[in-house]
Order: sequence, then C-alpha cells, then structure tokens
Amino acid sequence: MNEAKFTELKQLFSKNGYHFTKQRQLICEKLLNSPKKYLTGTEIFNYLKSENTDLCLATVYRTIDVLEKIGLLKKAMIKDKVIKYQVCFNCTEEIHGHLVCKHCNNIFKLESENLNKLIAEIRDDYDFIIENHFINFKGVCANCKQELNIVR
Repeated sequence: MNEAKFTELKQLFSKNGYHFTKQRQLICEKLLNSPKKYLTGTEIFNYLKSENTDLCLATVYRTIDVLEKIGLLKKAMIKDKVIKYQVCFNCTEEIHGHLVCKHCNNIFKLESENLNKLIAEIRDDYDFIIENHFINFKGVCANCKQELNIVR
C-alpha cells in the first residue's frame, strides 16, 4: 500500500473513532489489491491466513463491520444467498445492481440512473432511511444467449 493510501485510510479510521491496527491494515491491503472484485469474509480470511498466523476469522468479520460503518466496504448478495464484500470509497453514493448469468455464472455490474431514481422514490414515498440494498437480476447474458441460440 502506498503512503498516500495508507494515510487516507488511517485518517478515515480515525475520523470515525476507530484505530487503524496492523490487522485492519493487512485486511485493507488485501481487499484493495485483490484480483477479485467481490470477496466473502471467509475468502478474505483464507487470502490472509497464509501470510499472518495471528489473524482469526472473528477479526476479519469485526473489521468488515468497521469498514462498512466507515463507508469503505459495501455488502452485496450476488448469488446463492452468499454475502460478498466490495471495496468502494464512496459506498453511500454508489448505487448499482448486478446481472447474474445462470449459465456462465458471470456477474455484470448494473449502473443506471433509473436505480438512483427508484431508490430515491422508495426513500421519499416511505420516509425510510435505506442503509443497504441488494439489486440482482438473474438470467442469461448476451454471450450465453447467442451460444444457446436463445431468441428474445
């Protein structure tokens, strides 16, 4: 992790009343450098365990909770009711869903101004504070549709 990112993370933790411990630093580094965009808590733990024997699964989940609270991590239920986490520096501002192909299992990020409008409408119509949401559509992607000769 470069010095600027380290300083930014340390300030983010401090601003929100948390200590930026060595374990939290390791978890943040792995999340930021992971080739996978979405990781489960267990994947994060396994990813780190080989390098740090002092780390326990409970520490990973406690850190995940803190990262969610300070707006650095967003929870997503991608498929099969498995909760995965994604790093984002503006989680409260970033609204998106997912398209999940049931044939190839690829996951596509769905970004649409209509999602922003829908969430704002729900918030306003029900006077409801939305803290998290899972917007997933399951179906068949364009590549698989062509491969399977599905006309639609």
